[in-house]
Amino acid sequence: MPTLQTITDAAGHAMPYTWRPATAISPSAARTIVVLHGHGNNQTPSAGSAPMWNVLAPLDRFGMEGEGSWWLGEGGD
Repeated sequence: MPTLQTITDAAGHAMPYTWRPATAISPSAARTIVVLHGHGNNQTPSAGSAPMWNVLAPLDRFGMEGEGSWWLGEGGD
C-alpha cells in the first residue's frame, strides 16, 4: 500500500491521501481518477489501482462526527 501523504490548506485543514501513479504508461501521459469514499468514518484509503490511470484517493475526515463531508458538507448542511 502506498504511503499516506497529507496536504494542508490555508485554513489549516489537513487531508491525508494516497497517490498511485500509472505503471503501464508514463504518469504524465495517464489520465487521473479521484476516488471519493462514501459517508462514514473511513480510516484507510481505497486500495483501487489501474495500470493505465493515476489514482488519487483522499481521506475525508471532516464533516459531522468525522464522517466525511463530500456529500453532507462540513457542518452537515
